[in-house]
Amino acid sequence: MLDQAAVVASGADNISFVQHDVLEMPKLGTFDLAVVIYLIQYAKTIDELAAMYRNIAANVRSGGQFVALTVDSRFRHGEGSTEKYGFSVAPVVEPRDEDRLSFTMFSDPPVTVDCTHFERSTHERVAKRCGFRTLRWHELRVDPGLEGGADFYRDFLDNPPFVLLSAEMGETRSF
Repeated sequence: MLDQAAVVASGADNISFVQHDVLEMPKLGTFDLAVVIYLIQYAKTIDELAAMYRNIAANVRSGGQFVALTVDSRFRHGEGSTEKYGFSVAPVVEPRDEDRLSFTMFSDPPVTVDCTHFERSTHERVAKRCGFRTLRWHELRVDPGLEGGADFYRDFLDNPPFVLLSAEMGETRSF
C-alpha cells in the first residue's frame, strides 16, 4: 500500500510515507496530519490502544489533525448482513472493551482478520489523555455515483461496522 501511495503522490515534496509498528513507533518528526486506516482496532488492550494514540500524538504538531477509519462500537452484531459488501462479521453478543472481533473478507482465498472492540467513549478518553482534543465521529457516506448508489448500501449505512474519527492535537506534549 505504501508503494501504491508513493506512486499516486509522486512529485509532491511535502508527503512522507513510513512504516512502523505503531506500538513501538519512535518520534519521526512533527507532522500536520496523521491518517490511520484500519489500524487502531488491532490494539489488544486499552493499554495498547493508549500506546498507539500516544505514539501518534508524539508525531503530530499542536493544532495538527489525526484521522482514523476504524471499527465502530455502535455496530449492531447479528443485525442485517454485510455479505453483499464482500465480508462477514462474526457476531458478538453485547461486545465490550477488549472483546475480540472477527471479519472475513470474501477474497480468493478468503481472509479472516481479528481485531478488538473498543467503545467510542474509550477512544475519547484515551485520545484526550494523549493530548488530542475535539474528537469527532463522522458517519460514512456513499458516493451516489457508485454502482447501485445509496440503495445498494442502505443496510451498510443503517448499521455501519466502520466509522471515521478525527481529532485535533492540543498543546504539544512530551512523552
